[in-house]
Amino acid sequence: MALSNKKKENLKESLKKSGAIAPADTMIDAAYANYIQFGIGGVLLQRPKPGFACFTEEKFIWTGAGDDIIIPYSQIRELGKCLIMLMPMGIKITYQSESNGKLVKKKFSIWSRQKWLALIEEKSKVTCS
Repeated sequence: MALSNKKKENLKESLKKSGAIAPADTMIDAAYANYIQFGIGGVLLQRPKPGFACFTEEKFIWTGAGDDIIIPYSQIRELGKCLIMLMPMGIKITYQSESNGKLVKKKFSIWSRQKWLALIEEKSKVTCS
């Protein structure tokens, strides 16, 4: 299900107001997405958090439930596909944290993942494995 232009505009304004999007950055597109938090052995720790995947010229941002996960494309080290609850809609992103330099892994579920992976690959210059 696609987001309306009005919803995309509201997301953009909200992210600019919070400082997640710099004034010089441009929002490309956005989609509904869930953040999936897995624990040891790939066990789901809690229910997926619903939110939105926002793609700008400089970064990938997941926003939802008062949380933002901000991943600059330049920090992405690995991209991959995964199953989320047996559905082929998962995206795995491994990136280097700006705060401590450690690698961080995140998983998101998003419809039309191939479209979004292609965008992230183009911007990050990292090929999906």
